[in-house]
Amino acid sequence: MELLLFELKNVFLPETILLFFIVINLLLSLFFGKKLYKISGRLSLLSVIIPLISISVGIAHSGYTFFSETYIQTNFSMVLKVLILLGAFFTILLSQNIIKKLRYRAYEYHSILLISTFAAMCLVSSNDFIPMFIALETLSLTCCLLIAFWNKYKPKEAAIKFLINSGVATGFLLFGISILYGISGELNFSLLNLHYYGQDFSILFILASVFITVGLMFKTGCTPFQRWVPDVYQGSPYPIAAYLAYVPKIAGFGILARLIGNVMIEAPVLQLFLSLIAILTVAYGMFGAIRQTDIKRLLGYSSVAHCGFMLLGLSVFSVYGVACFIYYAIVYLFMNFGVWAAGITFVACTGSDNIKDYKGLFYARPYYTTAFVICLMALAGLPPTAGFLAKLFLFCSVMRMDASGLLIVLLALILTVVGVYFYVNLMRIMFEKTKDNCLLISEQMNTKIVLYFCTLMTIITCFFANQIIWLSMYAAIGI
Repeated sequence: MELLLFELKNVFLPETILLFFIVINLLLSLFFGKKLYKISGRLSLLSVIIPLISISVGIAHSGYTFFSETYIQTNFSMVLKVLILLGAFFTILLSQNIIKKLRYRAYEYHSILLISTFAAMCLVSSNDFIPMFIALETLSLTCCLLIAFWNKYKPKEAAIKFLINSGVATGFLLFGISILYGISGELNFSLLNLHYYGQDFSILFILASVFITVGLMFKTGCTPFQRWVPDVYQGSPYPIAAYLAYVPKIAGFGILARLIGNVMIEAPVLQLFLSLIAILTVAYGMFGAIRQTDIKRLLGYSSVAHCGFMLLGLSVFSVYGVACFIYYAIVYLFMNFGVWAAGITFVACTGSDNIKDYKGLFYARPYYTTAFVICLMALAGLPPTAGFLAKLFLFCSVMRMDASGLLIVLLALILTVVGVYFYVNLMRIMFEKTKDNCLLISEQMNTKIVLYFCTLMTIITCFFANQIIWLSMYAAIGI
């Protein structure tokens, strides 16, 4: 009993706190109705802030295992949990406007969002295929519920597309796990690492690893399960699309990094396989975004491309590559929620998702447009934003590979230049002069806070990049 209490206090503390608030939120939904809907939002913010504090001040410790070594708390998982909680925090703030329209369902909305966050946190700490699968499917199910939460046709259609693709990806994942268990008799990552250490890998092991990787690619929006992303984002409300663009992807990459570090590290052929998937994902995102006229679809394709870049860092199979992935994930947190916050402000005032309607925006709202442009510059990888350094560090890590690293970097550079085109085109539209400048008047204070804070952080993380990289290296060592 004492050991269980110690583990709950030191290992599972952030998740325990979040789970406690989820139960409280569900209980309050039984007694509080439409008039007191704001309580759910404030309680949800508190349920995210307290676990963040517990991790930040060192109350929750790393280097421990839980549930018979199936759950592990490392510096790497704690960093990703901070990013996941920050993503949930920004999503709750961005949901202010839509919650006003769904007062009678506010408690249910926040409960599903918090359960999804809880599943993502459990996923990045999984050290066994069984808790990994449970957390992964819980995350997918809650994301599907968040998409289908709105009584409109497009969200329902988007949820069906998400559900079908998720089912197919789950089939690939389970097939790969069953093959791996059949040839090794183990499901625990640490035991698999001991089992295969220094051995020559069989064809069945390579096949199982490919199936598992392909199954995880759906959760992260990478090739070959990436076509759902633009359609689902277009059918989802802006805050949910912003959440889908970050939290599930970071959680998916987190568990993939642990699989690479414990199971796939001795198989060089898988390194080439992941590099190929990463380049194809970036190419799909960049070329697909060029033709878009809807801001949601454009940001959806952009999200696919950035997932390819993050996967490129993990494909290096080194500590420095994981550190570059962590830095990219930190930067992507701010530039992703920054552009989605800008989109929420615009659609709340104009009701339009069309990129052409952004014409002349600078002359109506110069400060808002400047913040929007800085976030777009970060997504494009242009200096002086952190997006430039994130890609630079990433390319440097890939260059440390064998001779194929140079070819991969050249292809990634070409695709980055292609991506600059559609980002700059959107900026150009906002600076074009027009006779009918729209007046952007928004009372969403939370959205403005997210936009300007994320804009500021995309610049700050650039000037403190060296310190963040060193901290990322420290976290990557204990993956």
